[in-house]
Amino acid sequence: GGGGGTENGWGYRSLAAPDIVENAPAGADDSPERTVLRSAIRDAVRQAVQELPGRYRVCIDLSFFYDLNYEEIARITGFPVNTVKSHILRAKKILREKLQESV
Repeated sequence: GGGGGTENGWGYRSLAAPDIVENAPAGADDSPERTVLRSAIRDAVRQAVQELPGRYRVCIDLSFFYDLNYEEIARITGFPVNTVKSHILRAKKILREKLQESV
Protein backbone atom coordinates (compact mmCIF):
# COMPACT_ATOMS: atom_id res chain seq x y z
CA GLY A 1 0.00 0.00 0.00
CA GLY A 2 0.91 3.65 -0.15
CA GLY A 3 1.34 6.09 2.66
CA GLY A 4 5.01 5.48 3.42
CA GLY A 5 6.75 6.78 6.46
CA THR A 6 8.64 9.98 6.88
CA GLU A 7 12.00 10.88 8.37
CA ASN A 8 11.56 12.95 11.51
CA GLY A 9 13.76 15.01 13.78
CA TRP A 10 14.60 12.03 16.00
CA GLY A 11 16.43 10.20 13.21
CA TYR A 12 14.14 7.24 12.68
CA ARG A 13 11.72 6.57 9.85
CA SER A 14 8.19 6.92 11.15
CA LEU A 15 6.11 4.02 9.89
CA ALA A 16 2.79 5.71 10.67
CA ALA A 17 -0.41 3.74 11.14
CA PRO A 18 -1.32 3.47 7.43
CA ASP A 19 1.73 1.31 6.67
CA ILE A 20 0.76 -1.16 9.35
CA VAL A 21 -2.94 -1.29 8.48
CA GLU A 22 -2.51 -1.28 4.69
CA ASN A 23 0.02 -4.09 4.78
CA ALA A 24 -2.13 -6.34 6.94
CA PRO A 25 -3.03 -9.53 5.07
CA ALA A 26 -6.54 -9.66 3.65
CA GLY A 27 -8.71 -12.53 4.81
CA ALA A 28 -10.34 -14.99 2.44
CA ASP A 29 -13.74 -13.88 3.75
CA ASP A 30 -13.23 -10.20 2.88
CA SER A 31 -16.46 -8.82 1.54
CA PRO A 32 -16.80 -5.42 -0.14
CA GLU A 33 -18.35 -4.14 3.11
CA ARG A 34 -15.36 -5.35 5.14
CA THR A 35 -12.98 -3.73 2.69
CA VAL A 36 -14.80 -0.40 3.00
CA LEU A 37 -14.87 -0.69 6.79
CA ARG A 38 -11.14 -1.46 6.94
CA SER A 39 -10.47 1.55 4.72
CA ALA A 40 -12.58 3.81 6.95
CA ILE A 41 -10.79 2.59 10.07
CA ARG A 42 -7.38 3.06 8.43
CA ASP A 43 -8.31 6.62 7.43
CA ALA A 44 -9.59 7.44 10.94
CA VAL A 45 -6.44 6.06 12.58
CA ARG A 46 -4.19 7.83 10.07
CA GLN A 47 -5.92 11.14 10.72
CA ALA A 48 -5.92 10.73 14.51
CA VAL A 49 -2.21 9.84 14.65
CA GLN A 50 -1.27 12.71 12.33
CA GLU A 51 -3.15 15.17 14.56
CA LEU A 52 -1.18 14.20 17.67
CA PRO A 53 1.40 16.72 18.86
CA GLY A 54 4.83 15.68 17.55
CA ARG A 55 6.23 14.72 20.97
CA TYR A 56 3.30 12.32 21.51
CA ARG A 57 3.35 11.01 17.93
CA VAL A 58 7.05 10.08 18.09
CA CYS A 59 6.54 8.13 21.31
CA ILE A 60 3.49 6.29 19.89
CA ASP A 61 5.37 5.48 16.67
CA LEU A 62 8.32 4.03 18.55
CA SER A 63 6.16 2.13 21.02
CA PHE A 64 3.47 0.71 18.72
CA PHE A 65 5.22 0.33 15.38
CA TYR A 66 8.80 -0.36 16.47
CA ASP A 67 7.84 -2.20 19.68
CA LEU A 68 10.43 -0.31 21.73
CA ASN A 69 10.28 -0.09 25.52
CA TYR A 70 10.24 3.16 27.49
CA GLU A 71 14.00 3.17 28.07
CA GLU A 72 14.76 2.68 24.36
CA ILE A 73 12.34 5.46 23.42
CA ALA A 74 13.95 7.74 26.02
CA ARG A 75 17.42 7.10 24.51
CA ILE A 76 16.20 7.90 20.99
CA THR A 77 14.16 10.99 21.85
CA GLY A 78 16.22 12.36 24.71
CA PHE A 79 13.09 12.54 26.88
CA PRO A 80 13.27 11.27 30.47
CA VAL A 81 11.65 7.82 30.89
CA ASN A 82 8.77 9.24 32.95
CA THR A 83 8.10 11.80 30.19
CA VAL A 84 7.96 8.99 27.62
CA LYS A 85 5.44 7.11 29.81
CA SER A 86 3.36 10.27 30.20
CA HIS A 87 3.43 11.07 26.46
CA ILE A 88 2.32 7.54 25.55
CA LEU A 89 -0.53 7.58 28.07
CA ARG A 90 -1.70 11.01 26.89
CA ALA A 91 -1.42 10.00 23.23
CA LYS A 92 -3.50 6.86 23.85
CA LYS A 93 -6.15 8.96 25.62
CA ILE A 94 -6.26 11.46 22.74
CA LEU A 95 -6.44 8.69 20.13
CA ARG A 96 -9.20 6.88 22.05
CA GLU A 97 -11.25 10.10 22.26
CA LYS A 98 -10.72 11.00 18.60
CA LEU A 99 -11.53 7.53 17.35
CA GLN A 100 -14.65 7.28 19.53
CA GLU A 101 -15.86 10.59 18.03
CA SER A 102 -15.47 9.20 14.52
CA VAL A 103 -17.58 6.09 15.19
